[in-house]
Amino acid sequence: MKKNIAYGFFLALFALVSVAAPLGSAPKAEASGPTNKLIMIGGGDPNNQLAATSDVWMSNNNQGVQWTQLTANASWSARVNHQVQYFNGKIYLMGGLTTGSGTFMNDVWSSSDGVNWTQLTANAPWAGRIYFVSYVFNNKIYIAGGENSTGDLSDVWSSSDGINWTQETANAAFGQREQAMGVVFQNKMWLMGGQGPNGQQSDVWRSTDGITWTQTSNNAQWPSHLGASAVVFQNRIWVIGGYIGSGLFANDVWRSGYISGNTVQWVQVTPNALWSGRADMSVASIGGNLMLLAGATGLTVHNDVYRSTYGATWTQQTANAPWTARSGQAVVVVPASFNIGTPCTPSVNVVSPNGGETFIENQSITVNWTSSCNTGTLGIYLGYSANNNSIIDQWGPTSAIITTQGQISGSTTLILSGLGFDHPGDFAPGNHYKIFIVEGQGNPYFATVYDSSDNFFTINP
Repeated sequence: MKKNIAYGFFLALFALVSVAAPLGSAPKAEASGPTNKLIMIGGGDPNNQLAATSDVWMSNNNQGVQWTQLTANASWSARVNHQVQYFNGKIYLMGGLTTGSGTFMNDVWSSSDGVNWTQLTANAPWAGRIYFVSYVFNNKIYIAGGENSTGDLSDVWSSSDGINWTQETANAAFGQREQAMGVVFQNKMWLMGGQGPNGQQSDVWRSTDGITWTQTSNNAQWPSHLGASAVVFQNRIWVIGGYIGSGLFANDVWRSGYISGNTVQWVQVTPNALWSGRADMSVASIGGNLMLLAGATGLTVHNDVYRSTYGATWTQQTANAPWTARSGQAVVVVPASFNIGTPCTPSVNVVSPNGGETFIENQSITVNWTSSCNTGTLGIYLGYSANNNSIIDQWGPTSAIITTQGQISGSTTLILSGLGFDHPGDFAPGNHYKIFIVEGQGNPYFATVYDSSDNFFTINP
């Protein structure tokens, strides 16, 4: 059956894949505790295929109001629709889609502090993928299903270290499946819903080994939602939100009820939660609360956070979290004992020209710079001071906005044009000029993270 929707990052990447794909289900987080920490990792804006992030944020007040950026640029490439799990004292990141190149990743990374990351493998034996599910079960990490340029996948893999992987089955009984939801509940791995060759599904499967999967329901009471999220909370499985179809997004909440053998009953907690209908959001259980954050309603992305103690009534914790609006992010809950590394502080440095050089108007010069923890964009500007002091009288007509893609150093060409030395104007030849580099691309007058040449350099006609 031909898939009936296509949105999210693949709006910009149709040429890269053989099938059109909607947004997938966001990775879930399962845990609770008074001082546990909620970690959000990566994600991006479906309106801009270059706007994926490699940032990591933490909220440790169980409320989702206060957030600390642990790093603006982790070692792994910016991506969306990856998976993360907390396992053996570390956070593991797997797969996803890089933007720009549109590469389906099969790399695996780990971090013991959320700031510093180690690549465990650049090429795991499983195919690169998005929209897959992952579990921590029986002292192993499992991944199942997903999608890549070949179509939907039905394989299941496991690893005890993130480096060495075993294929449990090449064709699980649930069939080719993307955007499914996955949780561990009652000592079993559960896989629910999603989409495959036969369209959207509302079936429920479970397994004790990743090899044999038993169907508990062909059609659960909750309707098929793509990009829905699931989490274990109050000893129940909760199914939240998602894309209904025909441009409609759900804000309903369901939970499991009576379970007997292979029979699972579901209860609708609310058909209309406070938050706007959306898909590809993240949900977590932390500190006795359900937390919902981010996600997309079509091409509208969110950076809001909501909290609920029993799923029916929700409170908006913040309408504008400090992280950029996004979807396709991943969240994980880590225990209080997880030691967060020192957050990376953004900085930039002008290496050259650094003062004393002499250039000619309209000459192309090379600006060399270093940077750490930048958000992915740097602005390079020419500053002019008539009196050679700290006050910049004018910004030169030439500037450059560059995308760093996580670079820590680089070189950028700047053309010293438009100064108008051949007629009186705002600029004069001589030793009056400095290069300024600012983090981001805002007005350099108001930049908070910036650097300039140490001394003035000369531009002559």
